[in-house]
Amino acid sequence: MFWACPNGSGFTLQVLALPIKIGRAVGFPLQSLTHLLSKNLLKTNIFYSFIAIFKVQFKLMHTIKVRGFHCDMFGYVNNVCYLEFLEEARWEWLNRMGDFKYFEKKNLSFVVVNININYKRPSVLNDELLVTVVLKTIGTKSAVVHQDITRLSDNKIVADADVTFAMVDNKTGKAVELDKEIRGKLTIPTDDLTGFGNL
Repeated sequence: MFWACPNGSGFTLQVLALPIKIGRAVGFPLQSLTHLLSKNLLKTNIFYSFIAIFKVQFKLMHTIKVRGFHCDMFGYVNNVCYLEFLEEARWEWLNRMGDFKYFEKKNLSFVVVNININYKRPSVLNDELLVTVVLKTIGTKSAVVHQDITRLSDNKIVADADVTFAMVDNKTGKAVELDKEIRGKLTIPTDDLTGFGNL
């Protein structure tokens, strides 16, 4: 289930059981989180039981229009350009998720260490592409974001990728541990959702 938010962002709710069935079991047709908010169920035990089932993740959505300089001599987007599209979206994700002043103060940098990309379909001049970014996993010294590039005209995925990055100490050049404080800068806790802060 996905709850859309303004400014090209949103929250993916990864559920362990079907939300419609859960909703019916507790006496209301839970179609979306906005329904939950509108029914003023935030402070009930039902809500606490329900929200515990979900893992909340922030998903950034960034739109790119294909220009002529993105295309090769055959009229298709060059494979290298997809990597640039992915990077542009990741910077937008970091602008929303990351506290750059915090990382500057800590003298830390984001460094990509691996990209696994799958090219599925071609895209051409004037295609509008939706590039998404969502945090997939966080390890002790690296994290992975998953990215999809979708052609909006037919909602087909043209490429997807898993991008692994590390946090590097600018003085030593070595990767640092992604401790609880750093993890907190890369995730959106539940109480950052509108209305959740008053629970």
